[in-house]
Amino acid sequence: MDKITFGKFIRENRKKAGLTQTELAAALMVNPNSIGNIERGQTYPDAEKLFRLIVLLDLSIDALMFAESRLEASHLPPELNEGLDALSAEHRGIVLETMKTLIAQLRQKASAPACAPKRGGES
Repeated sequence: MDKITFGKFIRENRKKAGLTQTELAAALMVNPNSIGNIERGQTYPDAEKLFRLIVLLDLSIDALMFAESRLEASHLPPELNEGLDALSAEHRGIVLETMKTLIAQLRQKASAPACAPKRGGES
């Protein structure tokens, strides 16, 4: 996962946990700027801090591994998000990849030039 996506994931889960950047920084024993740098996608935490983040924010490894697909789905209506959450990680990934493919096809179709009309008499 890229740094920007990881940062968004950490920010989202920090807020869900009801913590400020300063509170999270204190719990991790780091400077509050470190949390800001992570959330802005400028840095990754080292392995020790990553483990502590997982524990402090009550995250699972599954949640961390599939954070990118969850963030991509976060703009969906709640009923679709609930449906995705009910699926296994594997099936959720399949659904999201299918949606990406469909969107790409629709965009390609929308940007394709209109076909020239046929002239009379030609079949």
